[in-house]
Amino acid sequence: PCHEDGSHYRPNHHANEARLLDEALANLANEENSFLIRKIYPLLPSYNEEFTQSVPLTRIRDIAHRGDIPHELKSDIKHNLQNKLHRSAGPEDLKTCERILAQVTAPGTHYSGAFVEQMKIFHRELLEFFNASSLDDRLAEMENRNEPSDEAVKRVKEFLKRKRENAPAQDQLESLTSLRTSIDDAISHAHGEVLQRARIADILLEEYAFVQLAHLAQEAESSRDLRLCLQSGLVCSKNLYLSGVGRRGMSCITREFSWLTDEGEPDILAVRACVDRSIQFCQAFSQEIGRLFSNKISQLGQCLGVERHAISVFGEAEIRSNVVFQFSRLMTVASSHVRSALNLPPWDVLSRGSCHGILVRVGDISELLHTNLTTSCVALVQTASGDEDIPKHVRGIVLGHAMPHLSHIGVRARQAGVTFVCSEERSHFSKFVNDISKLEGISVSLSVQASGEVSVEKFDEHQQGNGDGENGVRGRQPQGKDHTTAIAESLVACSLSERNLIPAAKASRKNSGVKASNAGKLDVASGIAKGDEKFETPLSAVLPYGVMDQAMKDCENAYLKAVEDFKKAPSSSDVEVALAPILSVFNSCNVDPKLIKDIQNYFPPSCRIMVRSSANYEDLEDMSGAGLYDSIANVPIDSSERIREAIVAVWKSLWTKRAALSRTQYGAPHENARMAILIQEMVTADYSFIMFSRHPIT
Repeated sequence: PCHEDGSHYRPNHHANEARLLDEALANLANEENSFLIRKIYPLLPSYNEEFTQSVPLTRIRDIAHRGDIPHELKSDIKHNLQNKLHRSAGPEDLKTCERILAQVTAPGTHYSGAFVEQMKIFHRELLEFFNASSLDDRLAEMENRNEPSDEAVKRVKEFLKRKRENAPAQDQLESLTSLRTSIDDAISHAHGEVLQRARIADILLEEYAFVQLAHLAQEAESSRDLRLCLQSGLVCSKNLYLSGVGRRGMSCITREFSWLTDEGEPDILAVRACVDRSIQFCQAFSQEIGRLFSNKISQLGQCLGVERHAISVFGEAEIRSNVVFQFSRLMTVASSHVRSALNLPPWDVLSRGSCHGILVRVGDISELLHTNLTTSCVALVQTASGDEDIPKHVRGIVLGHAMPHLSHIGVRARQAGVTFVCSEERSHFSKFVNDISKLEGISVSLSVQASGEVSVEKFDEHQQGNGDGENGVRGRQPQGKDHTTAIAESLVACSLSERNLIPAAKASRKNSGVKASNAGKLDVASGIAKGDEKFETPLSAVLPYGVMDQAMKDCENAYLKAVEDFKKAPSSSDVEVALAPILSVFNSCNVDPKLIKDIQNYFPPSCRIMVRSSANYEDLEDMSGAGLYDSIANVPIDSSERIREAIVAVWKSLWTKRAALSRTQYGAPHENARMAILIQEMVTADYSFIMFSRHPIT
């Protein structure tokens, strides 16, 4: 519990502090953290005008001096409520007020009616001061004050009417979402206490939406009604957008749901795509909450003496109290309906084939990097993010959840000939693992057919073929050569002499990497193509390898030492800790302002650019490097600072955990790693798609 520290502040001090905190939070807010900052706003006291005056909340003083109440009660009010409130106000004062109010309104009591009425009024004032008023009271206040806009007040009346009539959840949510939309529009123009009141009302509406969506999710789980799932999914996506949860992605999902619900009978394949995207969004949100809260919450909880159990479930509680949780419930029902309608198997095949090896079970695919296995293995994996590399001794993977076919790990599995299948349902995966648990630790054969048939059996040493992947060979390395030799032969010596921005057409594999070089070839081809063969490419430029080399000159010794220390670190050490000194060096590297100016002059004003990696350990014959390095999208060309940050971020991605582990696994020398940057103008596409093709001969 909190204790007073001996300081003396009237409630107006708290109100003024709340205003300053509110302004500071608004300055910190961005697309990534706005949904978290929203959680702080209701914890701040109100800074309405009546609370910022020099002596606010004076009604309690008059109550404490009334002559129609017993001395003992008067003393309780004066010492435990009035004096405490005007000395060091806190939410505990609200609890004290509620205790006294319950005492004087209890059955059988005979206190003065005027006194009881004054206590009730003061209780409402205290609720308002601590921003603890109910949703109905908050909306009634907005209506009385005619704020934050005429449109919002109109929507308030409509929503309160449906709420008081106890209208069906779908109708209430439709009205609620319209009200939140009008508040969101008005908030951009509001300020001061009007802004605070509107923002708190919006947060209370979000909480009410959660309850109503829970009713719809429960109904959907009982009825298995796909249209109800889609209509409710649309409401969820709109409300998540209004709450600042992944606004960019959520706006796309909202448009998809709008299109699907406008149709009479939606295309089931389109429904599947939208539902899968929604489930991936929910999973990504869950992972982000875990990342943000895991360590900090544990440390803070222990410092505050919070029970261990409460600390351990804090992040989970945060997820389960968010509209995302109801969204996930609805999409799970929809996914089940889609799979049934399409007669889909419980498996999703990312890379078909057969293989054999020791059967191992791990929680996360990264654990396979630290196993003592030196022979081939077939892995039962609980979770994977999709960015990991596949350890070279892994011949097959059975994953416990869905994974996009174009995830980086999926692409690498196909390139390396690793048999890879994902379970579409957690319960099915758990049953599958339980059924074959007796085979753990012994050699098994895994067979995955394109039809979705999956089998794991004890390996018969007399089986034909070696079973390493679909074609009997893991990867495409030349026979008789190991990965290290093959990669060394596919590398060319890097040229560091070019240290200026160059057009993509002048980029070569030697000075800028395969990706930038290929983009340049496309540029050249688009310039000479004619007639029906004519096509366009985005305006592109390149920062060659030499630019990073030049930027690191002043910290070259520190960089090389950090790399050597990383190479010498024990295999059992924490990779991220070992990488920290290398990454910190990049924070002090010098990006020449002239380079940034050259980039701004090269591209049209007001455009946005994509800042892309082009590493020498990328797009090689025996080491694709797919997804190992970062690219930064949507960088405004008129922001020198954003351009500089994007360049450094791409350079630093040369040393992400996944990139460093990949080089270690393939035996690629860390000190030879180089990073060029391909910069391209972003365009608004009429169509966006991926096309698969085959080699015309092989």
